[in-house]
Amino acid sequence: MRLAEIATRRVGIWGLGLEGRAVLGAVAASPAGVVVVDEREASALAAEPLPGVDYNWGAGSLERLLDCDLVVVSPGIPRTHPFLETLRAKEIHLTSGSAVWLESEAARAVGVTGTKGKSTTASLIHAILSQPTGTGTGTGTRTGTGTDAGAVLAGNIGLPLLAVPPGPATVVAELSSYQCFWITRSPRVAVVTNLYEEHLPWHGSLERYWQDKARIAVHGAAVLVCDEPTLAKLVSVEPRVRELPTLLAATSGEDIVDRDGTRLLTVRELPPHLRAGHLVSSVRLAVLAAGAALETPLSPDAVRRGLAGHAPLPHRLETISRDGGLVWVDDTLSTTANSVIAAVEAFDAEHTILIVGGQDRGISYQPLNDFLLGSPRRVDVIAIPSNGPAVVAEFGERRPDRVHPAAGLREAVALAARLGSPGCHVILSPGAPSYDRYANYAEKSAEFHDAVTRLHPPTP
Repeated sequence: MRLAEIATRRVGIWGLGLEGRAVLGAVAASPAGVVVVDEREASALAAEPLPGVDYNWGAGSLERLLDCDLVVVSPGIPRTHPFLETLRAKEIHLTSGSAVWLESEAARAVGVTGTKGKSTTASLIHAILSQPTGTGTGTGTRTGTGTDAGAVLAGNIGLPLLAVPPGPATVVAELSSYQCFWITRSPRVAVVTNLYEEHLPWHGSLERYWQDKARIAVHGAAVLVCDEPTLAKLVSVEPRVRELPTLLAATSGEDIVDRDGTRLLTVRELPPHLRAGHLVSSVRLAVLAAGAALETPLSPDAVRRGLAGHAPLPHRLETISRDGGLVWVDDTLSTTANSVIAAVEAFDAEHTILIVGGQDRGISYQPLNDFLLGSPRRVDVIAIPSNGPAVVAEFGERRPDRVHPAAGLREAVALAARLGSPGCHVILSPGAPSYDRYANYAEKSAEFHDAVTRLHPPTP
């Protein structure tokens, strides 16, 4: 359902996070009225009320949605939430802000999803598309020199999609699995970075999680961009993927190639901050996706400029300090076993200290334990609540000298400083979300930064 049609009905907005606020801004003038519902208390949201909007806060507020013609559901509401079935039984139309935007704007969208690497891949695509191309007339993208339309970074990173200004610019949209679930029209170019085990309580099962990810492509994408292992997983849960035109990224080799196989540069020519294995994979996907978006051969110089200007994203393998001879790395957004493995492999360090632990979601950490047990380099693990000890249970049983419990993050930082020697990398890569003890990953990261700073206070 398109925004113009929604704005004439009585609209319910379930959840007033970033996306919910963008929805409210788009439909606040609906003549039939707008109902906002959030089970949190108003004081927790710090939202400025708009006149004429019916706000409802706290437990029991969901019933107000039954008076609406349609409900726009925020991404944080699990697909397994029982009240969704209550709304469906009343034949109330359900959608999301991202899905509404795509109904009208899919032709200019490059959508990026995946278990890990989607933010980096999306930002790389944006960096490439933001460069002048010199030639070409890409559909819905850029023309002439490529400077007249540009690109916008949005979705789960950057602007909420309903806050993106109208115009011809290509919109590179990072889409979480929560956002993908509601999609009824796919972006023109759909990118899936990888698929692992994640977000099972929200989706209900691993198969449903992968199926929901696949929705980014099977509702009208012109081209799918992924690698061979990811394609096999997509096909295993969604046979319609077989029918899609697909660009496959290489998983090894030195060349970074355009969609027609033309070599644009080599791995050795990448900026140093993009040479780690998992980042090279993001570059390969980004180059293919950018070429598909432009529908014209990429300029090697434009690609190089875009990659050179790309800044590492915060909380993703971000080096925050080298004081005291140790290298302190913030990888707080790591929430899976595979992302912890990638964090260790990203650095050529003889000794690594991992800090793991966060909210337990019942996922398997066997791949991480297998990796640690087989690693030729020394890796010590500091296990913090809530699930740190469980994350490395097998590794701890077989190498008890390498696993060190800590009561919290500050204690873990102090312990790492004692265990580490010059050149050691200390990486906060939790392998789990932060909601068990923190409001979000940013709050956990802030405590890590503060604890490291207190070890080595700046000289006045």
